[in-house]
Amino acid sequence: MKNLIILILILSTQKGCGQFPEQSSVSSVTYTAMTRGSSYTCIVKKESIHIDSSVDKENQKRNISLKEWESVSALIDSSTLNDIHKFEAPTKESATDRARIATLVLMVEGKTYESAPFDEGNPPEELRPLIEMILRLAKTVE
Repeated sequence: MKNLIILILILSTQKGCGQFPEQSSVSSVTYTAMTRGSSYTCIVKKESIHIDSSVDKENQKRNISLKEWESVSALIDSSTLNDIHKFEAPTKESATDRARIATLVLMVEGKTYESAPFDEGNPPEELRPLIEMILRLAKTVE
């Protein structure tokens, strides 16, 4: 009986070890791209997506479904959080103003995780699925 209780305690403490962060712990995802003459910001939260573009000169916002939010937050895992600042950009076009410089900022459990800068349209491979999902959602905002 004692061994059974110990086994149950061990198994219950290990539940979820590979699941950090939980989808509910991600509070926002912010994608920003800017250069001297233009800027674009997309903020995705559990309940909404907000777009701010210097080209359109207006803010746009819409509510998102729980399924859309889960699609975004499911692409964030602990390795993304721990190493996001280390992911290398495949190109450096923004250094000569041939591309806007972009960053990705994740807010998880009150902590901020920011990527190293990369060229808009050419993110590090580790971030590509998440950024593509964010930009697909952004296209649905009118």
